[in-house]
Amino acid sequence: LNSMSQRYLLYVPAQNIVDHINLYRNLGDRDFIWQITKENDSDIRTVSICGKDKPGFYSKIAGIFFLNHINIVASQAYSLGDSHILDIFKVMPPKDLIFEREKWEKAENDLTQALEDDHFLDKALGKIPDTLAISSGTPPETSQVRIDNQTSSFFTIIEVLTYDFPGLLFSITNALYRNDLNVNVAMVGGKVDQVIDIFYVRDINGDQKIESDEKLEQIKTSILNTLPHISAKEILNEKN
Repeated sequence: LNSMSQRYLLYVPAQNIVDHINLYRNLGDRDFIWQITKENDSDIRTVSICGKDKPGFYSKIAGIFFLNHINIVASQAYSLGDSHILDIFKVMPPKDLIFEREKWEKAENDLTQALEDDHFLDKALGKIPDTLAISSGTPPETSQVRIDNQTSSFFTIIEVLTYDFPGLLFSITNALYRNDLNVNVAMVGGKVDQVIDIFYVRDINGDQKIESDEKLEQIKTSILNTLPHISAKEILNEKN
């Protein structure tokens, strides 16, 4: 508990904290361990993942969920003080509930491979048709990326405002990873189709916040390039 942030202790229920401590204790020599629970009176599943911190870990989890057609509703990421991470995802269950257990087993195996092979996701996702599926509703007119380097002396804070589409979280976090950034804290969620994702990041190599204006602009451009360049007006015209 001493290694957990005040934000974690403030927002996570006591029983969940106990569950997370048990996950940590049971991790052993494995790269990660997870627990999947069903929300009361809801189809939502909560996936709590404790693991050894590795570059791109958070992004690879998001990529594995996308690969297995598991839709992420919300997520929070926490960095433990002893080179371990705790990531919590709220997700929709697989469509075929009869084979839900098998789907989770496949996802777990995929994540194991992704952590061992940095090219696993690139190869697996390369087999998926590159199509843009926009959910119903009115998305924001344009996507925005805001970078705050003033609020925190320890982290560079990146805020992404966009509309939801399959693989969104992986697209953003993969761009961060490819720019040598480690996600230490994440708050992911939104309303209807509008999404606001906030990431507290540090440089993987120097373990420090990003000070270079050139690097900050490169990060912003990289994220924007992963988002569909299509306006709300164009999307609505396609639907009608």
